[in-house]
Amino acid sequence: MTKEFFAEMILLALAGIWAVWVLRKKGVNILKTPLTLPILAFTGAVILSLSNATNMYKAMLGIGIWGTYILTFFIVVSLIDDLRWVNILLSAALSAGLLAGIYAMFQFYGVDFSFWAQRSGKMAIFSTFGNPNYVGGYLIGVLPLAFVWFLSRDLKNKLARGAGFVMILVFYTALPMLYVRAAWAAIFFSGLLLLILLYFVFGVEIFKKNRYWLIGLIIAVLIITVLYSVPSPVNRADRSVASRAAGALEATYAGSGMHQRFLQWLSALWMGAQEPIFGVGVGNYGIHYPEAQGHILSQERFKFMLPTAAKSINTHNDLFHIWAEMGAIGVIAAL
Repeated sequence: MTKEFFAEMILLALAGIWAVWVLRKKGVNILKTPLTLPILAFTGAVILSLSNATNMYKAMLGIGIWGTYILTFFIVVSLIDDLRWVNILLSAALSAGLLAGIYAMFQFYGVDFSFWAQRSGKMAIFSTFGNPNYVGGYLIGVLPLAFVWFLSRDLKNKLARGAGFVMILVFYTALPMLYVRAAWAAIFFSGLLLLILLYFVFGVEIFKKNRYWLIGLIIAVLIITVLYSVPSPVNRADRSVASRAAGALEATYAGSGMHQRFLQWLSALWMGAQEPIFGVGVGNYGIHYPEAQGHILSQERFKFMLPTAAKSINTHNDLFHIWAEMGAIGVIAAL
């Protein structure tokens, strides 16, 4: 709640400044991206879903969250129109990731602020995000950016190359420390996609030109992977990646593994099927989840998921969540 409050208040302040800027410039062309019409259509789906919302307070909170994203997009595309600002945003994103990754590494080794001492969950590694899943999500978002930034530096500029090299290793090292399985899977598939895209855009030359740096990076990544994938002197967790991955299939307690995810996904699909056009209403997923969960678990074939029954405000699948809250209209706009 605290983070959302400050994010939305900061955005409202920026929106006010932006509005003054627009008026002084006597108009600004914000309808200049291929995403504008889809985003406006999605905004319409959010508003239409209100017709089925049973809890208007939750609906307003949902609108606040989506409105934050949408307003941010239009403010950015109307103001950022040169490479200098693109570089500033990229630098900010990478710097934030570097701070978060270093902080997570300190927490992994038990170095933290005293007022966080009672924080629990996954070895209490949450960096500046409050939850290890969010840290992992941010790091896998900026790691490919860091890799491309690293490859694009002048070969003669060893300082910039070295900075990119260290940045990649910090992001990558923090990931096994977090023990977030989805992040491991995501970095594998996004990394594979990135290499394919680089090959088709720049050809094999980009790899040849950077071969010595890439060889060094591969060796460093392999060492980090081995050190933090199995119990070792530096692996304070004393757990293996294999055991953590295997835990995804366990269903022994609420929140364990993929079984709870499957339960949430099935519940969301059923929820959306009850209101297939407009959904159950933006922000109302958590309100309807107990009923949907009960319907799924009442079926004999799904009773093995009973130990993972719990409350839920997120589907952990964006498309399923949109289907549940905004129906077919929302899904079409999102796609």
